[in-house]
Amino acid sequence: MAAQAGRPVVERAALERAFGVWLAAVIVAGGTWLGMLLIADRIDALIAAVGGLAALIVSLAVAVAAYHVQYARGLRTWVSHRESDDDRLERRLRELVDGPLPDLIGRLRAGASPQETLADLKAVPDHLLGRLVHVVAEGVASGERDAAVARGELESLD
Repeated sequence: MAAQAGRPVVERAALERAFGVWLAAVIVAGGTWLGMLLIADRIDALIAAVGGLAALIVSLAVAVAAYHVQYARGLRTWVSHRESDDDRLERRLRELVDGPLPDLIGRLRAGASPQETLADLKAVPDHLLGRLVHVVAEGVASGERDAAVARGELESLD
């Protein structure tokens, strides 16, 4: 998750939403409480304080609920994006493993150089998967070179 002002985007959006809801709830609850004070004939200070405190508590509870609802929505969206990214990566890996990678390894084992083998391979659209193909090609070529040296040493020992 990208962070802005030290908070993840999902949490920041939830806090902004909660603040807006809290502000609206304070206005509504405070206006209602003030209206009740104006129409009441006689009210003592304790009842007025309790009414104001109750309005504040209700507005805070509404804001907390709005925060959690928005945060859960944001997380569900974030998770669905990550799942679609995972599915796309898995599909591309499957295409690579089922397609050009076995051919690439076969050519390298047959003695082709990594550069000419990779040049014959069509471009991999994902940069990270392209790097993976290059690493595999270099690793297989290095393994084949080491095996050839070992076979040569074994033959000279025989």
